[in-house]
Formats: sequence, structure tokens, C-alpha cells
Amino acid sequence: SSQLRGKKVMQLIKDIPPEKAVLATQLQTFADNYQFDRIVQLLNFS
Repeated sequence: SSQLRGKKVMQLIKDIPPEKAVLATQLQTFADNYQFDRIVQLLNFS
């Protein structure tokens, strides 16, 4: 389940437009470290 969620998150990150590269990089770092709670916090803040 978490592996499937991780794959979905990675796909969504790849779909982020180039002008949002900083956001994509931060999300990628969180995803690489399985910090999905941090991703949710960041997206709720945006």
C-alpha cells in the first residue's frame, strides 16, 4: 500500500511544471525519505 502510494507521489512530482522546480525538488526529497506527512504539510501550506 505505501509502495503504491509512493509510486503515485513520484508520478505526481514528475507532472509538476518546470517553473515550480524548487517545489518539485523539495517534494522529491521528502518522497525519497518516505516523509509523506511532510509532503502533506507542504501542500497544505501552499
